Amino acid sequence: MVMSSNALDFGDLGFRNFLSYGPKEVIIPLLGNFITVILGENLDDGGEDSRNGVGKSAIIDALCYVLFGKVIRGISNQKLINKMSDKGQMSVWVEFEKGEFAYHVERTERPGKLLLLRKPVGSTEDFKAKVKRKMKFDIARGKTETTEQIIDILGFDITLFEYLVANSSESTEFFKLSEDKQRAVIEPLFGFTIMSTKAKALKEDRKERNKELAHAESSAEATKQANLRITEQIDDLKHRSVAWEGRRDHAITELTEAISLLESVDVESEITVIKELDELNSSLMEITAKIRQLDTEQSARRSAKSQLERDATRAVTEMEEAEATIESLDKSECPTCKQHWEPDPAIREDAKNTLVEAQQAGTDSLEAFEVKEKEIEAAQDVIGTATESGITVKEQIAELSSVELTYQTVEAAASA
Repeated sequence: MVMSSNALDFGDLGFRNFLSYGPKEVIIPLLGNFITVILGENLDDGGEDSRNGVGKSAIIDALCYVLFGKVIRGISNQKLINKMSDKGQMSVWVEFEKGEFAYHVERTERPGKLLLLRKPVGSTEDFKAKVKRKMKFDIARGKTETTEQIIDILGFDITLFEYLVANSSESTEFFKLSEDKQRAVIEPLFGFTIMSTKAKALKEDRKERNKELAHAESSAEATKQANLRITEQIDDLKHRSVAWEGRRDHAITELTEAISLLESVDVESEITVIKELDELNSSLMEITAKIRQLDTEQSARRSAKSQLERDATRAVTEMEEAEATIESLDKSECPTCKQHWEPDPAIREDAKNTLVEAQQAGTDSLEAFEVKEKEIEAAQDVIGTATESGITVKEQIAELSSVELTYQTVEAAASA
């Protein structure tokens, strides 16, 4: 039988410990160009005459459970487990093909697990083949997301499955369903939901494209700002280049003028002037030092002269006192109370000796005073001569300093 490239072709359905089925795995082939009728036979209650409760509906329940995670009869998942089974032993699996891929779906309870495996149609590898301890064909995510994946692959949900595949007598008749539930069956059946599905897909696509556009705009703005900064940097570099060229040209002009000036300089003359200035400055320093020394010595002489003058004055005072004492003794009068008395010759002799010493001290002081005064006059002449020499040297330095020099030292001029 030739199948459509987008047809849904179920393969085998397998289960164990599911509802009334025990631990021995039951496998029902669903693929083939034939119709399978399951009549059932209740050996516990009449044989061929009793066909209820033998597990026919459980097969549909198993297919519904493995695809959608629940059954249409409203039985809870925990009650789907065979009461005689051990923990974790209830499992249902189904295989089918659609498009270019073959799928294997497997659900278990206690613990609840869901596998969704996919491999290319025609592949001979086992669905549960592993690479580095990980299933090679596993495409499952979370349990809810994986169930949504299965519904997307099948192209229908449990509602359509209930009325188009299972068609159970326990389901509410279609025409007795509410309008919303009827719409939930009819719209996907006749393709009325295609536009809304496409609109939803377009909305998601538009959302993604808006994100891409925003990212592109952000990138473009960042690029624009980067280009703007680069342009500003280029302009700044241009301005700096122009400024540098201006400074370079100015420096070249100054150097050219300096070279021309140096070429016109009379180096020998400048060396002569610099040497003369150096000699004059040295002479001025020596003269200044000499004048300072002479002033110090002159100050000492003046201090000595003042002391000699004080010594002479003191000697005169002592002479006058001694003369007055001798005169009083000669008159036999007390120099203090003026009464007559007989003088002691020794006292008159002491007064005379005092007078002689005072006269000698006064004479010595006056002679030394005259000598010191002559020394001061002579020294002042020397200071005046030195001062005039200093003035002359300063005038010569000022005259030479007015000469414009290119070089400041003999070494600089000699190396030119």
